Amino acid sequence: MTSRQNKRRLMQLVSVAAISFVGLIAILALRWPFSKSTVSESIQKIIPGTVQIAKFRSIYFPHPGCIAEGVVLVQSASASDTPPLFTVQRISIQANYLDLFLSPGYIARIVLNGLRIHVPARGSGTHTEINSAAQSGSIPIRTRVGEIVADSAVLEVARHGDRPPLKFAIHLLTLNSVTRDKPFSYRVALTNALPPGEIVSSGQLGPWNSRSLGETPVSGSYTFQQANLGVFGGIAGTLSSEDSFEGALGHIDVHGKIQIPDFEVKRSNHRVHLNARFLATVNATNGDVFLHQVQTSILQTEVETTGSIAGIPGKRGKTTSLDFNVRSGRIQDVLGLFVKRAPMSGITSFRAHAVVPTEGQPFLEELFLEGDFAINSGHFTSPETQARVDDLSRRAHSENKSARHTEVPEGIGENVTAKLEGHVMVRDGVARFADVSFYIPSASAYMDGTYNLLNERVDIRGTLKTEAKLSQTTTGIKSVLLKPFDPFFKKKRSGATIPVEMTGTYNHPHFGIDLTPRASRDK
Repeated sequence: MTSRQNKRRLMQLVSVAAISFVGLIAILALRWPFSKSTVSESIQKIIPGTVQIAKFRSIYFPHPGCIAEGVVLVQSASASDTPPLFTVQRISIQANYLDLFLSPGYIARIVLNGLRIHVPARGSGTHTEINSAAQSGSIPIRTRVGEIVADSAVLEVARHGDRPPLKFAIHLLTLNSVTRDKPFSYRVALTNALPPGEIVSSGQLGPWNSRSLGETPVSGSYTFQQANLGVFGGIAGTLSSEDSFEGALGHIDVHGKIQIPDFEVKRSNHRVHLNARFLATVNATNGDVFLHQVQTSILQTEVETTGSIAGIPGKRGKTTSLDFNVRSGRIQDVLGLFVKRAPMSGITSFRAHAVVPTEGQPFLEELFLEGDFAINSGHFTSPETQARVDDLSRRAHSENKSARHTEVPEGIGENVTAKLEGHVMVRDGVARFADVSFYIPSASAYMDGTYNLLNERVDIRGTLKTEAKLSQTTTGIKSVLLKPFDPFFKKKRSGATIPVEMTGTYNHPHFGIDLTPRASRDK
């Protein structure tokens, strides 16, 4: 082939290449996917509303794409004073030229700088519109994205009334292989709003179910560190948790563990170490939590718990409703959570139902609790109270001088143990006891009354039965003065049945004969 022919062949190749290049440029110009209108329409396909873009420019080299600045999306139904649904300082979209032809709809990377999302309060018209639009699925989304990065973002969730919004500071957010019809992976690190603490989570989400958001699959794991429980007012402590989860957004099965090394109900003025393992279900679409099995260790006592932390129709916030069960635990471990000093020590078993609404009151004033309890081998932690119980047991013993053995039976005298059973209801910071039976050597009592958890005042009344006669339960001149009353308080066989009362405060109680008519006590 001659030199002239070679030049002619080269010119033909260059012409074909030039024509092809111009053709590709023409095709790209006609179908360029990174225009301002295309970006706006893509956003509106995901969330209906009005998109505003302050600045926009296309990028051609070295990669195709675009940069949009000052992006704002406003819901059409929003009031004029309602913040935009989201704002982004800068959106950078990057693709590859080969993908434009070989993999249409594929975008290599999207970076969102300064993303701020505002979620309206639940129940508002705007929130309803978002949900219905997200679930309609009327517009197919075919875009596939290799990676989406939205570091240093902020999520705000509005609340009813004058309460400030909940703010979640998202330090890191990365989504990989994002598409509508397949699961994609994610990794996120953020500061939780309430209680404040650091959350790191990774896993998979999708495929996205736009017709029923709650059926979108999700799985992964997370850690929650340095959560400050003091923001709830009545309690304090630092919570850490880790767990794994799987299911769908509307029904996520969660199992993990929690540690609070310094948990404190503030009025109790002392801290305890709490450990818990749990199985739960979480509805990520509304934040409701259902506890199926929680095993909590409070010092040396194991507490089994089931219940929920969920919204109630007609009420704002979440109401905590829990059922507790303790078998052969220590009463001082349980009571020590709520009061400065546990009034008793001993072995306990109980079942209880507790409800804590979210009305902004201190914990003990909001707490409602009702249950049945039993305490064995009980000792009173107040030396004065225990001394009075010891003395009562000693004096209640009926000594038969004609019997061969007149020594005091074992268990009567110093540091006697007590047995209690009964029903309790806690409301407005006051524990109300009913059908309480109290047993110590040589004496038993059947009582009801109240114990104020806020100021420790006691008002308990009932009937005391002793082996000894009334005059034998005291000494000296009191015994002489009470002897004429023995027939009035005499039981069928021997001993006495005496109406008694315990009033005053727990640390300084007053014990005496209750002469108040029953009708007056019940008022």
